[in-house]
Amino acid sequence: MSPSPDQLRGNHSRQSSENELLRQSRESIDKNPSAAIPCLKSLNKLNVDRRGSYISSQLTVINDKLQLLYDEIGISDDERNTRERNLYAAVSQTLEQHVVDVTAEKDYLYKHCLQLQEQLTNMMAALQDVPEATAVIGRSADAQEICAPLIITKEELEKKNEKLQGLYSERYERARELFDNLRTFTQVMDGIEVRGNFLGLRPDTLSLTNSNLTALEMEVLRLSDEYERRIRVVQTDATEIVSLWAQLGTSQHQIDRNILASYKDRPEMLGLSDKDMESLRHEREALETEKESRVQRLAKTKTAVQHLWSKLSEDESTIKAFDRANRGIALSVIEAYEQELMRLNEKKRDYMHIFVEDARQTLQNLWESLYFSEDEMLEFTPAWTDIYTDASLAAHESEISRLEQLLQERKPIIALIDAYRELQRDSIELEQSQQDASRLMARGAGRRDPSRLLREEQMRKRIAKRKPKLMTDLNTSLSRWENENGRPFMVNGERFIDVLRDEEMAAKTMN
Repeated sequence: MSPSPDQLRGNHSRQSSENELLRQSRESIDKNPSAAIPCLKSLNKLNVDRRGSYISSQLTVINDKLQLLYDEIGISDDERNTRERNLYAAVSQTLEQHVVDVTAEKDYLYKHCLQLQEQLTNMMAALQDVPEATAVIGRSADAQEICAPLIITKEELEKKNEKLQGLYSERYERARELFDNLRTFTQVMDGIEVRGNFLGLRPDTLSLTNSNLTALEMEVLRLSDEYERRIRVVQTDATEIVSLWAQLGTSQHQIDRNILASYKDRPEMLGLSDKDMESLRHEREALETEKESRVQRLAKTKTAVQHLWSKLSEDESTIKAFDRANRGIALSVIEAYEQELMRLNEKKRDYMHIFVEDARQTLQNLWESLYFSEDEMLEFTPAWTDIYTDASLAAHESEISRLEQLLQERKPIIALIDAYRELQRDSIELEQSQQDASRLMARGAGRRDPSRLLREEQMRKRIAKRKPKLMTDLNTSLSRWENENGRPFMVNGERFIDVLRDEEMAAKTMN
């Protein structure tokens, strides 16, 4: 059954009213965007009423047509009720399924908006102190309300994400590169301490703020400096090792080919870990110790050899040839000098008297320096015999060593005694000069010395200035020495502090 003319006129009237309301709403939104939400709510209510009326009228038209067809066919009421129920069930099921699909579409849009909002929130949190990020968003991401219409909300969030993603991606790549550098340094330099707990983070878990990126950059720079420092240390140690191998004459099978191949241009290939560097340092220190040992061993042997060359009057050309052939600190050089020493020691036995007499002359010089008395000299009986053997020479050398040590111990006091003796000689010389009356009356060219009186005056002043301090220092030093050693300090068999006192008393008596 078709709608009546009154129903059609009513429907047309309602449609016109709805269209006018829609037009007015759009104009209101265009003029005042803040009125969008109330207007949208009004439009939604209007659309619901309009669509409900349309569906109802369509169902009425369809039902009227079906009833007319059923009448023309002659379907019974029971059959008619059954068909109507099936039809209404199918329509209801279709509508319900459509509602389910639309609901799913709405849920998907809502979840997508939540994901977009979460992405914005995370990026804003990561860029919280970056002015450019705030300028892009205009407000914080969590202030964006997810509300209908969802499609418009999604589009707004997508636009904000797209704008912010460029800045975030740029900083993310920067952070990723820094993290890659950080991991590379920590892998190469195991045991290195990383500040700021950066090793436990990743670019996607690190806040990409200016402060964090600056801190990460500073840490990478610090590790880069440490990397360069380790390279320098490794190269220095490796270079020194190669040099020591050359100095020590190390054989080919004892040389590390890896060090030899890498120390100049690729020191990092030798390893920059603590273990690698420690191993290289130990190798260098072991070689340095070996070098020092060889230097001392060679120096001792060389000194003995040179002494024997001199004493035995070895041929100068032979000596120079031996020196040219045996340079450096290789084991072959040291062994050559030790062989030469053995040869010279054998030859020395044939000239033992020369060495013993030389040792006795050295003893005589030490006795004089130490102001020994004749009795003290006679105490060393080997110096007064005609025995020239290895044992006699060894005894002389031992006594020389003892006296040299004694001279070193007494050196400060002996220096004062030497100065006192020199001052005494100057006093005697001055006194003798003053007693020479002819020095003032000499006549003739070349006989007078006009500056003599001036020199005498200068000497008198120097003696007068130096002697009091020298006497004080001598008495103080001698007293301290005797207290520390428990015996008198003897000079030429006399206690020197008594000698000083006697001379002082004699000087006072004369004055």
